[in-house]
Amino acid sequence: MTEAWRIRQEGRLLPPPPESPASPTCASRSTQSGFTIIESLMAMLIATILLAGLSPLFVLAVSSRVQARRVDLATQAARSYIDSLRADVIQPPSIQAANFSGVPAPPNPPNQTLNPGTCLDKNLQRIGCANAFLVIQAFRQVPAKDATGDGSLNGDDAKVLGYCVGVRVYRGDAFKGGSPDEVRPLNPMFAETPRTKEYPLVVMKTEIINQATFETYKGSPCTP
Repeated sequence: MTEAWRIRQEGRLLPPPPESPASPTCASRSTQSGFTIIESLMAMLIATILLAGLSPLFVLAVSSRVQARRVDLATQAARSYIDSLRADVIQPPSIQAANFSGVPAPPNPPNQTLNPGTCLDKNLQRIGCANAFLVIQAFRQVPAKDATGDGSLNGDDAKVLGYCVGVRVYRGDAFKGGSPDEVRPLNPMFAETPRTKEYPLVVMKTEIINQATFETYKGSPCTP
């Protein structure tokens, strides 16, 4: 007869009996945990609020970059126009004004026949004023005297004597609803108003000196 203590010891060495598949203790338990639907919705709501708060900054950055590009192209256009005047490639502007501090805008876009190159596309190439990306408004000083002896003060007299020229570059759409009234750039440059497009992008004033000798040149042609 086997001793009781030996039966108990051998029983401990036997493997445990298999559990029934229907038993709830053998159900597989997942070791991974995920987000609930409420947690996902809350995360989406927070992300939406953050994006809504940052969107004005994105819009301002894009508009500032576009405006900076416009100003850069307008500056190039104004300098090219002045260089053409100095090289005598184009005629002096037909618009005359004695006061360069507040010359009103012309009633219509500048005449491309009288002032070649005043209507430009995005590549600064000449284009019809109806579809212009930039429009140059140039004006000059009234000649001091009849230097050519033809009985009038005109562009030929200005070319002989030299003159002060002012250049303003507008956006092409500034003339869509009529002529713009603003003559100075918007300050600050990247501010937005309902009439932003009517402000010139660039304003320049310089001298075109055509005198052959210093003796014939008396004072600066630019007058306040």
